[in-house]
Amino acid sequence: MVSQAPLKNGHAQSTTGATSRIASFGRDCWRLIELQSRLVQIDLREFARRAAGPIAAMVVASVFSLAAVGVGLAGLAELLAEYTELSNGGALAIVAAVALVLTGAIIALAVTKLRTAAAPLERSKEELIANVQSIVAALQRTTDHD
Repeated sequence: MVSQAPLKNGHAQSTTGATSRIASFGRDCWRLIELQSRLVQIDLREFARRAAGPIAAMVVASVFSLAAVGVGLAGLAELLAEYTELSNGGALAIVAAVALVLTGAIIALAVTKLRTAAAPLERSKEELIANVQSIVAALQRTTDHD
């Protein structure tokens, strides 16, 4: 028959059944990918719609906070100059130096935390690899049985 492979161990091997199952499996996987991508698009649109207001409020609050930090540091320098024998310039320089040291420490801490923040991405990568290996194994079992 045309739909049979050459004899293997004395038995004809049907290729149309395996091909049909593989094609069906491929279509099912493609449908799943399409559905998942639609869901992600819908969820991202909903997230963007819900997050726009809070993000705008955070931006405005951040601008006010940055302005307040500058004024607060200048005020701290004025107090330091008033209660010590430092000049205004000296007090401003000391406050700026302390602020820079604190900023450097915070950035160093953030960088170390950021290095470990990628761990969930590694978990997703491992899960994707396991899923692909599972699909490959299923395809191999399908072709081996025919």
